Amino acid sequence: MKNLKKFLSQSKKVKITVVFKGREIIHVDLGKKMLEKVISDVKDYATVDFPPKMEGKQLIIILSPAK
Repeated sequence: MKNLKKFLSQSKKVKITVVFKGREIIHVDLGKKMLEKVISDVKDYATVDFPPKMEGKQLIIILSPAK
């Protein structure tokens, strides 16, 4: 979280990826909950450009600095 806030304070976009391996793919809902927690923790610093989306076995989200 410290590095995430540091990149956002430098006006850089951040891509967060959750990779599911093997049987973990069954628990995509836990990955989404984890990303929602990250979004709520950095809501003062960032806005969501790309909402959580599955791409293969990865759950991806893109954040940009708040203006």
